[in-house]
Amino acid sequence: MKKRIGWIDFARAVGMLMIITTHSLVGVYASGIVGKLLFAVNVPIFFVLSGYLFKEKGIIQVIKSGFFNLILPYTFSVVLIALIEQFYYVFPNWINEFSGFPYVWSAIYGLGTPTTLPKNMVIPAIGALWFLLAMFWGNILFTIAIKCSKKVNKKGILEMIILLMIIGGFWISNYIKLPWSLNAAMVSQSFYYAGYMIKKHNLIEDIKPMYIILGLILWILSAQSGFFYLNVPFADNIFLAVLGGIGGSYFVMTISKLITTTISTKHIDYYGKMSLIVLSFHLIDLNATKLGLVVMNRVFMLTHSDGMVIIGLVSYHVLITIFAVIIIPKLPIIRSFYLNRSYPFFARK
Repeated sequence: MKKRIGWIDFARAVGMLMIITTHSLVGVYASGIVGKLLFAVNVPIFFVLSGYLFKEKGIIQVIKSGFFNLILPYTFSVVLIALIEQFYYVFPNWINEFSGFPYVWSAIYGLGTPTTLPKNMVIPAIGALWFLLAMFWGNILFTIAIKCSKKVNKKGILEMIILLMIIGGFWISNYIKLPWSLNAAMVSQSFYYAGYMIKKHNLIEDIKPMYIILGLILWILSAQSGFFYLNVPFADNIFLAVLGGIGGSYFVMTISKLITTTISTKHIDYYGKMSLIVLSFHLIDLNATKLGLVVMNRVFMLTHSDGMVIIGLVSYHVLITIFAVIIIPKLPIIRSFYLNRSYPFFARK
């Protein structure tokens, strides 16, 4: 088994904490610079890390791997949300009500934001589980792009393919949101490519302070230019949003490398290693329960402070994910949905 790279798990943990924080923002924090900074990087960093770790494989192998490691967790999480919501009539103050067919359609279509299709057919959002579907397609698209560029074997072909997919993803989003978050998968190619080039040019192994500062500047400029929502995808300034996602991700990656080479971070690294469980159960909690709302109301009644509400919500959401990280790896069958590489359903030859 390959030895895990500590700083990558640390960066994943940071990314997950950023996602949890964005889902906990209220008041001016949600619409201000804090929200813009977090949204600029919280999801792109996972695609950048995937590009950094990219190893060319056959398309069938990529699809098979994506099915076991992304589609299965998505499917099980969707089913688990539906099962939890069946207890609404027992715990109406704690559990969300199951919406029936609208929920089924949202799970099949797989978008992070509600959309309206032709003939006024409304598709509800499945929530942030869209990320798993986008990464499934993102891995496939980037593999195809690499293979096509090598087959043509001309300089600049890969960059042209990536650019066309980015433009296509943003442009198509003006007219229709494709199923399984394909729009986001197309735009995510910019981050796959960035991670791929960071690895190719050893920009993490050979850290230069100038590049770290540049990454931070791009991240701040992106946030100053407005919001970037990759799930839609939408950006107030597309050019700066893409550069900010790349620059901010690089900043987090390099800082993660510097921290993990200086001090022991094994517990944080483990949290990042289990990022799929963290993401899935954080979203199961968000989608299926009202507990976050209960925490928010209680904290606000006690403090009347948006800042304290955010601290309370982040603490609650992190505790839920820590509980999941501890328990899920110990549960036969269920762990195979989220840790299929370590606990496959069937023995692999």
